[in-house]
Amino acid sequence: MGCVYNSLNSSTSGGPDVLYAASVTALLLVTPINIYTLLLIVRGGLETITSEFYCLNLAVSDILICFFCLFYVIGKHLQVFLTVSSFFLGFQNIARPLFQGCICVERYLAVVHPLIFLRYKLLRYKIICCCVVWFITLGFCISFIYYFLIQSVIFKVYQGFYTVLLTLMMFCCVSVLWALKQPGPAQGRSQRTEGNDAKRRAFNIIMITTGIFVIEYLPYGVLLFLYGYIKIKEYSFLFSIILSLSIFAGVINPLFFLQRAAKLPSL
Repeated sequence: MGCVYNSLNSSTSGGPDVLYAASVTALLLVTPINIYTLLLIVRGGLETITSEFYCLNLAVSDILICFFCLFYVIGKHLQVFLTVSSFFLGFQNIARPLFQGCICVERYLAVVHPLIFLRYKLLRYKIICCCVVWFITLGFCISFIYYFLIQSVIFKVYQGFYTVLLTLMMFCCVSVLWALKQPGPAQGRSQRTEGNDAKRRAFNIIMITTGIFVIEYLPYGVLLFLYGYIKIKEYSFLFSIILSLSIFAGVINPLFFLQRAAKLPSL
């Protein structure tokens, strides 16, 4: 199977420059917009932090991803592969999709199971959930440094991880859409309209988040299955392109938040 370590090492030592260009652009664009999103959430007070806590953690993970870009650019100029850059790759492959999954589940519970949502929407429960996500992510980040030793294990974990997460997101999306089409019979017209608007917002958030996930990680899944059928040089080239697109995707979530926060022109 293909290995992230070997792919990055090959790209650094004379491979395509697409990943280098993506890394420089991410440092100039993705980092500032995520920092701005982070500051907006923190300055919004406790209520905003509680409601956007997963988005806040997602912004933090995207900022940490940019450290991979920084070390990759430095390694490119020094003509060496800095092993520490592999550590930060874990935030892109694990933390970002997990926090995207948390956002989808939260919106799903708010619409389909409101009593459960009201019970567990407190900040302390979200902190516990995010601590678990960060713990899992750090484990993977450390394992990426030794990827070339345990690549067969991580390969299988990746396949199951992305499959389960995508299935979960699709389930949340379909469930909220079904709930949207079936308003409560005891609701008045104004309550029904207001409730449907809330469901539509939840559905839009889940649908966009799921779409981002598919665009980012479906190519990864396809690439994993292509190993052994294409040459390692071609594999490294495809990996560089897919990773570059995923790095650029770090700008989508903060733009989506800024749109909801009315910091961008209405679309």
